[in-house]
Amino acid sequence: MADHTLVDREIRVVLQSGQLLRPWAEESINGASYDIRMGRLLVQAATNDPRGYQARDIAIEKSFFMESGQIVVIESLEELQFPQNMKGYLSLRNTLSSKMLFFTSGKVHPGHKGFLYFPLINLGDERLELHYGQPLVALEFIELDPPAQKIGPDFSTVPKDLMPNLRPRPPFNLLFTRVDDLSSKFARYELVSNLNALVVGSVIVAVIAGIIAGVAVQLVASFSDSDTVTTSSLGKSAAFSAGAIVFGIAALFILALFSWLAWWLFGSARRYINRRGNRGRSAGR
Repeated sequence: MADHTLVDREIRVVLQSGQLLRPWAEESINGASYDIRMGRLLVQAATNDPRGYQARDIAIEKSFFMESGQIVVIESLEELQFPQNMKGYLSLRNTLSSKMLFFTSGKVHPGHKGFLYFPLINLGDERLELHYGQPLVALEFIELDPPAQKIGPDFSTVPKDLMPNLRPRPPFNLLFTRVDDLSSKFARYELVSNLNALVVGSVIVAVIAGIIAGVAVQLVASFSDSDTVTTSSLGKSAAFSAGAIVFGIAALFILALFSWLAWWLFGSARRYINRRGNRGRSAGR
């Protein structure tokens, strides 16, 4: 037989019999999942604690404000007791993920006993308020056939491997700002590299053009006057070559000037558009 996902009426029957989890609430039952609620324990980073973190009792405080970029570990209100023929799949509710609250989807292993502990990070620009008993993640119940032989761990306390990862992360808007700064620096570097290549290439082309022009003048003078190249023809060829080189360098500087002007105008226009966009986003909030 294949694995089977429990639906609402099956979840209700199992919970009424006292299996899988407790305490449970009728309003937390969905079509094919159960909404795990926020429990009393919340762990956050703390600079004044030698351990680097501190625990808060949300059952007493009733609510908690999660700052932008902050990471917390939350204990579930429900305590689970899975048999060996049952596993679970966790996913953050859409109402919270739309507010830029992030949670990596996880699994509940067969034989799991204890609470659930899941880390949350606020990737949005604004702080979020979380309440005691608030539905946070959806838990799907998957019945296994055959049952698993290896059972899951016992989570009666907060897992120690979650504690070192509570250092606050920069808000999401700062990450985008850093990416924009790096993109601007790369664009400037690319422009300077292209201009350097243009300068070197133009100088080489100008020198080669001057040499070719001088050789051409010498050939014309040799065929028109006599079999030997006169001193005057040599002087003319040298002057023509020098003139070609000067013309090439002058054209190079004019091209570089126009390139810098175009780059400056493009950068000014982009900064203006970004300022207008930031004002619009601020007004929308």
